[in-house]
Amino acid sequence: MMNSILFPTDFSENADNALNYALRLANDFNATLHILHALQMPYSGSVPMTKKLQKALKDGAIADLKNYELKIKQNPENEGIKIVSKAVSGNVINAVDNYANDCHVDLVVMGTKGASGVKEVLIGSNAEEVVRHSDKPLLIVPEGAQEFSIKKVAVAADFKTIDNGTLFNELVSLCKKYEAAAMVVNIEKDEDSIYSARKTIEALRYDQVFSEIKHDFHFEVNTNVVKGINQFIEDHQCDLLSVVSRKHSFFDKIFHKSITNKLTCHTEIPIFVIKEN
Repeated sequence: MMNSILFPTDFSENADNALNYALRLANDFNATLHILHALQMPYSGSVPMTKKLQKALKDGAIADLKNYELKIKQNPENEGIKIVSKAVSGNVINAVDNYANDCHVDLVVMGTKGASGVKEVLIGSNAEEVVRHSDKPLLIVPEGAQEFSIKKVAVAADFKTIDNGTLFNELVSLCKKYEAAAMVVNIEKDEDSIYSARKTIEALRYDQVFSEIKHDFHFEVNTNVVKGINQFIEDHQCDLLSVVSRKHSFFDKIFHKSITNKLTCHTEIPIFVIKEN
């Protein structure tokens, strides 16, 4: 169950696009929406001047947040949503991480710029760094995701051991709320790697994790795992991709600039990133 959702914003058009998802989720789950703006404070050799400038910037950010909140509440659909807004000093990565932990946030929703979710996350955006540092589930909303839809969820699975039985709780809650089907997909580079005793055991665990929602399993062969995932999304018209970000794992390598140019990405699919702690 999601009781608290964090939405970091820089007041850009792209952030507003992700806001639509955050508002819909907050409304449907009756969750508190936390709106966070992080501002980098300038440094000056003059202490009095620095303090004055910092105060002016902070006051301006607080005013912007109040106007932002007022604009949201002017829409009748958002009347029942409890909103908490805050402006903090510092970079967005640390701000999101600290706030999410201090306020016991269940989900972080943020937007990305550029062609698509995965690609932008890969090329050094704030979203990439938040994915690396935050231990909370994240919903990364790409620029092209205009219409809220969670009906078919592609769950990229490497079928490595799931140590935490609650790892997929938020994803299962999403699927239950919107009556979505989870399509567990495993991409291998050759057919000989598709089936194994280990995969059978882990597939049974996934079967238990998703027992309360409609789900099935898909085993695909593609020499490029990322292309294979994207092809699966296209073939099955999925509207959400879920991945587990493991330490020192394949998907951790996906968030690495050296292979950016090798990736092809879907332009409209939000990414639900689950962090393995």
